[in-house]
Amino acid sequence: MQNLWDKKASNYQRFDGKVSAIQQQIFAKALAWGVDFSGKEILDIGCGTGVWTIFLSKTAKNITGIDSSKNMIEILNEDAKRFGVTNLASEVCSWREFKPTKHFDIAICTMSPAIASDEDFAKFHSIAKQKLYLGWDKPRSSDLIEPFFKKFGRTLSQKNVVNRLEAWLNEQGIAYKSEILNETRIARRSVQEAAENICWHLEINGAKNYDEKTVLAMLKERFDGEFIDEKIESQMKLFVFLS
Repeated sequence: MQNLWDKKASNYQRFDGKVSAIQQQIFAKALAWGVDFSGKEILDIGCGTGVWTIFLSKTAKNITGIDSSKNMIEILNEDAKRFGVTNLASEVCSWREFKPTKHFDIAICTMSPAIASDEDFAKFHSIAKQKLYLGWDKPRSSDLIEPFFKKFGRTLSQKNVVNRLEAWLNEQGIAYKSEILNETRIARRSVQEAAENICWHLEINGAKNYDEKTVLAMLKERFDGEFIDEKIESQMKLFVFLS
């Protein structure tokens, strides 16, 4: 899985200095639930290229980002330097490999497969006073990629992690707050970038018998022009819980 995320890094969303509508919604909800990131020691688990990490660094005391992808962390560090961030530390490691040297005020995990098992949930719960988790409530929908899943297949090997986390919290008797959030966005890519993105999603979803040449040919049959707009619809669930 690490190599797949290394492949994805070059086409992954990067921090651009702006706050997305869904981020604004999440931060507003977190604040209403008593999570204030200002002046805090924060851990970002499965931080990727640092879209959340770099934004939170602006108000945090210190923030640590961890990710199993070396390429993702390289981009995080590059963008942190570009935006003048000096209170950010990063580490290339999985959540299970991570050996914390301190207890954090807040730990977050947003749209990342880093946390998936009961063991992961327990470690997440113990690492910080406040925890914020955002995950898929159901598989996201893409008007661009769905036809390729229909042609080449799709294997969803894991149970919904959101459901597993909620069941674990209930089993442990841990009080939490949660809310379902929806987002619709348009991603514009070149035809080549779109083909690479489709191939990555096919690979990570266990599709068979496809290649980039075939994907490119299918795209050129469907689209004219240099760029392709992809409509992505996501249903997510936000959790906040305390130690």
